[in-house]
Amino acid sequence: MADAERWIKPYGTLKKRLYIDQICAAHDGKAARGTAYGQVRSSQASSTIAIHAPADAVWRVISDFGAACQYLDMVVNCTVEGEGVGALRTLTFADGGTLVERLEALDEVARRLSYTLLSDTPLSDTPFRECLTTVTVHYLGPSQAEVAWSATFEPDVLPPDEAVELLERAFELNGQALRNFMAASAP
Repeated sequence: MADAERWIKPYGTLKKRLYIDQICAAHDGKAARGTAYGQVRSSQASSTIAIHAPADAVWRVISDFGAACQYLDMVVNCTVEGEGVGALRTLTFADGGTLVERLEALDEVARRLSYTLLSDTPLSDTPFRECLTTVTVHYLGPSQAEVAWSATFEPDVLPPDEAVELLERAFELNGQALRNFMAASAP
């Protein structure tokens, strides 16, 4: 887990290269990308959290693609280019790292949105490729919602089990931050 925790915040190219070198050394010098852990296959990660707030209120926050910096403590800036499906969101973290995500689907009725992590851009430095994340807000009662994160991705640099653990931990942290934000925003 200690190695995986190093990737919760995006790291610069040099740090990523050093980490890749450590993984190669640990695996008899094999290439870390793709084939170091066998055939690359999609992995899945998921996490859910109950939030004491109406599902519609939680959905208003989640569905605002540019609102991530309101509830994610480690995000200091969020910019969105475009509107609706296809919009690009750039998240900037306190350490200067960035992620670029593209909105793939937005379903107001089902309270579900999906976005892709654009790992092929120079701004996104993560151990995931082809990462499609879906966030769904479920109604549990008048003042109770459940938020479910799920992702399908190809691990890059990390072994699949560590990549799943890392992404699930990131989803848990996002859920806790959202729950705290909703509690602080309650009337």
